[in-house]
Amino acid sequence: MSGVFFDLVALAMRGATRPEERVTDHALRDKVLALVDAHLGDPALRTLTLADACHTSVRTIQNLFATMGTTPSAYILERRLVRAAERITGNPAASITEVAFEMGFNDSAYFARCFRQRFGVAPRAWRTRN
Repeated sequence: MSGVFFDLVALAMRGATRPEERVTDHALRDKVLALVDAHLGDPALRTLTLADACHTSVRTIQNLFATMGTTPSAYILERRLVRAAERITGNPAASITEVAFEMGFNDSAYFARCFRQRFGVAPRAWRTRN
């Protein structure tokens, strides 16, 4: 029984970070999120792209997003969809396909499927609803 206790204590201590590590993690998080927002239109935006831009490993980026309760790919997709929804309602003259390509999607049909899954309606219906 005491062996299990000490194993749990060791695991808990491994998860503990020093204050300066938390500041560094916070700075990295801010930098990564800013990079995502700045490069949403780039279809090549991926975990590896973020890791290279921050001079860190892919695993570090994955761990950073894990602390946020998501994955890099899911976060990027979510940001693209939210920004596309804003663009669709903010600029009614822009075509749905144009918005999809501006947000980094290579396929407008895939964009429409993701949009419908996220918002519950097709992009055209979103435009008329909002």
